[in-house]
Amino acid sequence: SFQAVAHLDFDVWAINTSNDMMVREGVEQVFAQFSCAIQSQAVTASEYAFQDVVSQIRGHLPKANLFLKSSQEGSFYPKEVFRDVSATLQKMGEKIKGEEMYLPSLAVNLYPELLSSNARFQYVYHNPAHYAVTRDDIHKVQYGEYLHRYAVKRVPRTMSDPTRQYINQITGVSL
Repeated sequence: SFQAVAHLDFDVWAINTSNDMMVREGVEQVFAQFSCAIQSQAVTASEYAFQDVVSQIRGHLPKANLFLKSSQEGSFYPKEVFRDVSATLQKMGEKIKGEEMYLPSLAVNLYPELLSSNARFQYVYHNPAHYAVTRDDIHKVQYGEYLHRYAVKRVPRTMSDPTRQYINQITGVSL
């Protein structure tokens, strides 16, 4: 739950999932350079698909005027932003839909200054041309060919998967 996480001690809340893996060191440089990473797309309050989310956010932040949707994988926020967003989400209840809108929308409405130090990219690389990550993608991220990318997305979750095993091998992870 957000409440359990909000009481942990951390500097940056960086979001990863079970199907992405770090393949390059140095992501802390991005955390030091930018306040957050929200690769966002603005959503108008009248977009039908998101009207419930906009209404719920405005129910807790009546002056909310900026609504964003963004992939969560590879985004990051400072501790105080995440704690305040978590507190707001707790008030809303844990059964929310449209998670791609809640974190970025709440964050920028609570802390509008984030937009002036937004990295505007995710540190997780995903090639939309194909579903699963390729070795070529892995190598390009590992050797810094994709600026500000440190992890790859769409790694099969099975521990015995050859791609997952390959990444463990090249990064020195032993299980």
